[in-house]
Amino acid sequence: MQIELELRHHGHAPSPRRKAGVAMRTIPRFVMALGLAATAAAARAEAVLSVADFDATTPDTFSFKDERGSVFAVSPAYRDEANKKGNHLGIRYDIQPGGYAGWGIALRGTGASGYRYLAFDLKGEKGGEVFDIGLRDMKAQERKRSIAQFTDTPKRWQRIFIPLTEFNGVNLATLENLSFTFAPKRGGKVFIDNVAFEGAVESAGTEAALGNKLVVDGFDRTNPDQAYRTFAGDSSQLTLASSRILFDGDYSMEMQYRLVTDRPWGSWVSALRQPDQPLNWAGLDEIKIWVKGDGGDNYFRFRFTESDGEIWEFVDKKVLSGTRWVLVTMPVREFKIVGQPPKDTPPDLSGVKSFELGIVSPASSQTAGGKTSAGRVWVDLLYVTGSALRAPAVVPAAAPAPAGAAVAAVPAVRPQGLAAGNVDFSLLAFTEYFFSPETKSQVNHYAKLITTGKLGKFSARVEIGSQSQEFGQASAFVGTAEEATVNRFAALEMPSYQVFVTNVHPQISLMTIGNQFIDYGVDVFAPVFGFKGLSGEGDWERFNYHAFVLKHSLNGFTGGGRVVYFLPDWQFKGQVVYWEHNAKNASASQISGGQLEPPEDTGALSLERVAQDAVYSVNATGRLWDHRLRVDGLYGYNDYRQSATADYTDPFNPIFTAPLDPVIKTGGHLMRLKAETDGWPWRGLGLSYSWRDIGTGYKPHYRQTPEYYDDTDSDQFGHNVIVVQRRGGWVFSGEIDRMKRHSNSDYYRNKAKWGVGYYGYRGMDVSVTQDVRREIYKFTSDRSVFTTDKNDKIIGTEIYVRAQMSSRVAGWVKPRQERIWHPASNNNFTLDSLQARLEYYIANNAKLFADHKITRYDNPAGEPQGFPYDDNFTRVSFEVTF
Repeated sequence: MQIELELRHHGHAPSPRRKAGVAMRTIPRFVMALGLAATAAAARAEAVLSVADFDATTPDTFSFKDERGSVFAVSPAYRDEANKKGNHLGIRYDIQPGGYAGWGIALRGTGASGYRYLAFDLKGEKGGEVFDIGLRDMKAQERKRSIAQFTDTPKRWQRIFIPLTEFNGVNLATLENLSFTFAPKRGGKVFIDNVAFEGAVESAGTEAALGNKLVVDGFDRTNPDQAYRTFAGDSSQLTLASSRILFDGDYSMEMQYRLVTDRPWGSWVSALRQPDQPLNWAGLDEIKIWVKGDGGDNYFRFRFTESDGEIWEFVDKKVLSGTRWVLVTMPVREFKIVGQPPKDTPPDLSGVKSFELGIVSPASSQTAGGKTSAGRVWVDLLYVTGSALRAPAVVPAAAPAPAGAAVAAVPAVRPQGLAAGNVDFSLLAFTEYFFSPETKSQVNHYAKLITTGKLGKFSARVEIGSQSQEFGQASAFVGTAEEATVNRFAALEMPSYQVFVTNVHPQISLMTIGNQFIDYGVDVFAPVFGFKGLSGEGDWERFNYHAFVLKHSLNGFTGGGRVVYFLPDWQFKGQVVYWEHNAKNASASQISGGQLEPPEDTGALSLERVAQDAVYSVNATGRLWDHRLRVDGLYGYNDYRQSATADYTDPFNPIFTAPLDPVIKTGGHLMRLKAETDGWPWRGLGLSYSWRDIGTGYKPHYRQTPEYYDDTDSDQFGHNVIVVQRRGGWVFSGEIDRMKRHSNSDYYRNKAKWGVGYYGYRGMDVSVTQDVRREIYKFTSDRSVFTTDKNDKIIGTEIYVRAQMSSRVAGWVKPRQERIWHPASNNNFTLDSLQARLEYYIANNAKLFADHKITRYDNPAGEPQGFPYDDNFTRVSFEVTF
């Protein structure tokens, strides 16, 4: 008795031409059955059934492809002597639109029901190649799965384990073939070796499943504080929130940060997660996370801590400069130990105590102006890839998995929290004790309920909160016959309302209606809370775009857009923002018959344009020489016109008062050039040179903190040099900044700063910095409340000590002295201050913070009075989230 084997593709008989390419055999059925049965029985004893190693075991194979001109070349004669591999399979493919191609192994009824995995060695020429793996039984039942579900094709050899349970519906006892197929519009080269069925099915109850791609955190929780604690250097701040701006699943984690420091080497914020039990990451090759940047020049940092306390980090200097979702790939071999000289040995991944996601500023946000000091970054889908990973040891116990995650490595359950159908709730309660000489003791509190809902592509986020109320204003004793007390209840308000629509079109990834967060940088549009409007963003080829419109009262509006073009080493960006402001006419009263008559109400609202402001900028950024050199150029122009004056007693309903003749027309240019090196000409050295020229009239409506910007950034031309050397935990820095004013060349500011610090000694950071500044400037801004008359020399010395006492407790103290000399009067003054902060996490969702500052002035007349009460104060706050 003989059989003829015919392989079918997609359930149809192959064409004669395809039949010619199919390997065919004619063999006695009983001989084949006996041989396969004997092989399978022997293999199950070792829990390995070898299918093909391309050396000792050469399988019957077949291949197929379309007739559209696709390239598909297969050879089992590749060798890799460097990795001590013999022959292995190589597949080179370039599939045309509408085409297909594939290669497979004829199994001829092989039984694999006694095994847990389909296993094979895999590597790609470039990494990330995508193809499908299929199993087909003798009754033509076939299931295919994408390799991306189980791993990201590595650039180095990796043993891949695919659970056979993924091929549900296929009779594993009688398999006809195993196939590797490639989809249209894909090209590349992959290598395969040592194909086998492995793992006795009986071990499923005693051994955790193996995998190559495991989700560590999908961030699908309504409150990130359930899992993460936030820490920051200096006076920097970080707030975490769940967001519907996401890459996958139900939520991403939004990191709202503000970086503030006086040190030239910058500051940082981080979100730390400490699992209940250490994680066993042995076998990891890469850690990966999806990140959506805010267009700033800060760095993204990932750290993990070994069981012996050593900290390892990976820094990506590029991802936050874009605004699209980008997969950050962090090979374990590229992690560097923190606070110690480089080690030749890799990190010990068998007991990872914690990991953290951080944002780091490359230089001080207050140096030379024009630095991004605040913004929002989104992170989603943190996962790891490697060989023979076991989920319970790799993944934190409470980590949720998004829909369609790699393998069933993480429990597919929602995190604990309040929920009703498609709507989730989280609650924040905040209480604060505050004391200052001006206010005396106060105890304030407020609460905020955050609700989010999602249905398909639509989602919404609403905040409902109580106004902050001082305890003493809640109730007062009256003692009358009618009532003993009078109560005041905190009013409710809705500070934020947003509706999101995701992926409505291949080129529209997100639309937002309601409150908007717009961040085009400090020179164009700095984030301002409260405005409502419509925005959209998306990608097309190498372009990323964002556009928005904000609605103001009386037909006023703001509109703008940003386009970014990406090349491998360059990024080009253009931005434009236009603002228009109107006021209403108040009809004048008239005297009639000796009586003052009210104006006639025509029912029509008459509006007059008051002011317009337009700003545009173009920017080019290059990262060259393996990212050791970064160059940046920015040009912008601002045009402002005011055609009338108005009464702003009611800012939402300004009243037109008089036209201006002539119309005020002003504006100015902005130019910034910068070059910085990292690790050149030797390790740990950073050099930065920047030049700037900002006109007196360059004052865009949405510039960051106008009264501050008009002093530190506008009306100047100058240059800045920074040198930072990092070595073995030590940091040494020097900075020189010199500039003159456009408004008067006799006005200038010269500044020099040096610093030395040591970071990482038993969780302690210590630094000493000193700056010397000489400035002469007299100016009153026509576009803000800024006014100054300075002629002084200041020498400031500061010591900063921060201690991370545990994963729950951190604190810092910062004494500072400023010696001030006024040449005009030849007077000298001293200003001394001491500020300290303590952070204690009672639990992940409950934190207690304490701040204290004392300032002493030689000249009492120089002491500020009133709001914001930031020179002498004590603040203790308690916050709990659910």
